[in-house]
Amino acid sequence: MPIREIRWALMLNVAIYPASRLIRIPDGVDTRTAGSTMLRGLTAHMLLNKVREVRAGDWILVHSAAGGLGQIVTRWATMKGARVIGTTGSQEKVATARLAGASEVLLHTDAAWPDKVRDITEGYGVHLAIDGIGGTMLSRTLGVVRPFGIVASLGQPAGPIPPVRVEELGFARSIALMRPSSLAYSDDAALYRKGATDLMSALSAGLENHIGAEFTLTDAAEAHRVLEAGHTTGSVILTVQA
Repeated sequence: MPIREIRWALMLNVAIYPASRLIRIPDGVDTRTAGSTMLRGLTAHMLLNKVREVRAGDWILVHSAAGGLGQIVTRWATMKGARVIGTTGSQEKVATARLAGASEVLLHTDAAWPDKVRDITEGYGVHLAIDGIGGTMLSRTLGVVRPFGIVASLGQPAGPIPPVRVEELGFARSIALMRPSSLAYSDDAALYRKGATDLMSALSAGLENHIGAEFTLTDAAEAHRVLEAGHTTGSVILTVQA
């Protein structure tokens, strides 16, 4: 089996990896930070540079802004000068999203959150919306994007996404819907190396990746239970014995 087919979704203390895919970790960035950030960091790079080239002044909506991906996207977007509206599923996670840099944090359990997003953006809507929740969240998210804006649908832990009528994206709205994949992004050697290099530079410049929980490799099943229960904020990592 080619190595590229097995490089994700495994939990090992030793792995064979192509030399061409290795990335130099700069001085000042420890292996714990680099290792825990790589997948989410590449996903964030894809969202903020490939899905949309985010610029200073852009409005970005980040659902689940207190989660691991949500926090690093929020931090990196604000480093680029964007303004982030974050959502969380509980009041307890609001402070975490604010600490990551979100200028406004809303509860996505509040039925009025789309109206509040439009109010915050003075009726224009956001330039980029990132939905990793799925279910009915996507249809509501499509309604808060400004003309020629983009919605990135990353996952659906809340359940299947109802069908989206393509014609509803056009006419006066003219918005784009994308289903980006970090696996496809990393399969492109040039994008992978550019993304990883930019990520290491951003970590050196102060980008943080919050580690919310840490388990040993032998406790991997418990780590999955904690993740599925939604009790964590930030990244969940597994450690191995040296």
